[in-house]
Amino acid sequence: MARYTWRRRVTVGAAAIGAILVLAVVGALVRRVRHQTEIERVRWTLEQVINNPHVEPLRSQPDWSHLQSLLHQEVRQNPNGDLALLAQRAACRVTVDAPSFGLVSELPELGLIVNPGVDPGKAFLNVVYVEGALDDGPWEPIGSAAYQEKDESSGFLERSTLDNFFPPAKLTPTPHEIKLRATFRFFDPGKLSAEAQNEISKSRSAFVENTWPWAQNAALLFTETRELDTISINLFTEYPKDFPRAVSATEAMGPPQSWFHLDRVRILRVSLPAGNATGFALEWPHDKEKRSYCSPANPADLTNRVIGIEFLGRMEPPIPLAADGTVWSDRDSKPLLSFPIVLGELGQLYSVGNASIGANAVLIGSRDVWSSNMADFAAEDHPSLKTLPDGTEDGITSGHIDFVPSRSVALATKSLDRYFGEKLSVPVSSLEVITVPGEWIQKEGCH
Repeated sequence: MARYTWRRRVTVGAAAIGAILVLAVVGALVRRVRHQTEIERVRWTLEQVINNPHVEPLRSQPDWSHLQSLLHQEVRQNPNGDLALLAQRAACRVTVDAPSFGLVSELPELGLIVNPGVDPGKAFLNVVYVEGALDDGPWEPIGSAAYQEKDESSGFLERSTLDNFFPPAKLTPTPHEIKLRATFRFFDPGKLSAEAQNEISKSRSAFVENTWPWAQNAALLFTETRELDTISINLFTEYPKDFPRAVSATEAMGPPQSWFHLDRVRILRVSLPAGNATGFALEWPHDKEKRSYCSPANPADLTNRVIGIEFLGRMEPPIPLAADGTVWSDRDSKPLLSFPIVLGELGQLYSVGNASIGANAVLIGSRDVWSSNMADFAAEDHPSLKTLPDGTEDGITSGHIDFVPSRSVALATKSLDRYFGEKLSVPVSSLEVITVPGEWIQKEGCH
């Protein structure tokens, strides 16, 4: 009996050990499969960014921060592998920007834009050459740019008029089409000559005149050519009187007031102590971020000055708005602030006078819905700030915004060929005026 018990214990123990080993093997296989699946998701995302410069990894993969950490781990383990090269190919994105229309006497500008893509997790250098073909003509150089790891936190933009790229005689008052392509050359910066590194340190981008001669002979990791968006530009001798077109809402669009769901409109003004300096700083209440600005030419002009306006809530006109906007207070029955304004079809604020625009969006279904738009009037080098009427107090009241359609505002966009052509008054249940304390600072680059 004792011998039977001992044998049974041995059998049970061996079975337990076997089960543990099986679970360990299964667990390892599951982790390996999961790891491989995540690597494939990383590859897929990198390829999407390479093939479409407008793709945002976080939109494609909500857990992108985790996947990016995995990418960096793989690149550290194999910095010369195919995944590392794929990541470098996705490290920067190039687009070309131009207005939709313009005058032959004031030719539009073409902009070369280089923006961050995916952080590849290693030192890199990408050189890109952009070419354009006007109306199926020969390919002409547009510009070139050198982009490396220290540029990752920001992009850059260069602009010049069309006659710098294409023969002026071909820029006639007719519709034109510009096809664009970008040739990328990828390098290991650690293998560049001192001459090449010195040249890169002097300039990151250039138009036609700079072809980065060192890049023609340096050792390449990879090269490729990508097709960019085709640009259509309509040139005029003078604008027709009915251009851009002022259009009306259709019944299917619903009443225009239903396009707006504003929870709050907030007007910010600055209060500064006695004195002056080359600049001033303040904290914006919506994000608690401290921003600094150059002072106006006359610092005394900062009395009762409006720094910005925030639109909180959804604005979703099915037709772009190009209008002169006026904010009215119901409490005082008077206009508080007026400005030209351009609002896109998806609710994105494109311009409020000369203000710098910031926005936050939420993804609903397959599209962005802009939940807040901010116009910063002080962001110019030497801002000319608007004032609120004397006696305007801080606080919250109700009000409304009038939008009066403006052809001149639409023309100034150089992009809208139509705009909503009816006066529109939008109620605002919460209209807030808030005074933000500021301080004088000595700001570099201001005088």
